[in-house]
Amino acid sequence: MRSVITNIFVQALENQKTAHAMGAGTVGTAIATIVEAIPTDIGKVGIVVGILLSITAMIFNFKRNRREVVEHLLLLEKERRLKEEHQLKMEILRKKAAGQ
Repeated sequence: MRSVITNIFVQALENQKTAHAMGAGTVGTAIATIVEAIPTDIGKVGIVVGILLSITAMIFNFKRNRREVVEHLLLLEKERRLKEEHQLKMEILRKKAAGQ
């Protein structure tokens, strides 16, 4: 079972706004480093941290998307089985009605 802090972290990483903010922060740090608005060493660390956070966010999003696809496929399979079951019941009722 996940802790509350872990859930908040995972939700933040799966959020599209957070992903955009991390990307913008990484690009901003890179630009600030290039124009020497911030020291090069700090800029390099910021860029590396931004890249790592972006990779982490991508992994969480891939996992979430895969989970949603599996859930959707399971739902479709359940609906298909219910439809087949309904059709079989209707066929049995038709045969009973035709036999009487």
